[in-house]
Amino acid sequence: MASDAIDTPGTAEECEALTLDSIGHAHHRLGHYAEAITSYELALQLEQAIGDRYNSASTFIRLGDVHRDAGDRAAARDAWRQALVIIDEMHHPDGDEVRVKLRGIEAASR
Repeated sequence: MASDAIDTPGTAEECEALTLDSIGHAHHRLGHYAEAITSYELALQLEQAIGDRYNSASTFIRLGDVHRDAGDRAAARDAWRQALVIIDEMHHPDGDEVRVKLRGIEAASR
């Protein structure tokens, strides 16, 4: 069956977290940084409550990106470091990308 090939979340909380993450992404792209941060933080609360570490790592990465774009290097660094902890534990595929971001922001802070 074709619908079996689609990876869909199984709970209301998973759906809500994915929706909030998508809203955060949209706000970020529109330059609405405060709204993006709020959406990402709400998504993270749900992801952490349900134990979704993989998506938590991805959301931390995007939260760091929006903090960087909003000019808050310290908050960006903190979010990326939190992502990296999860990434290293789970062998998440975005590890190298996060390390590059952290090196760049640390170099810019000097």
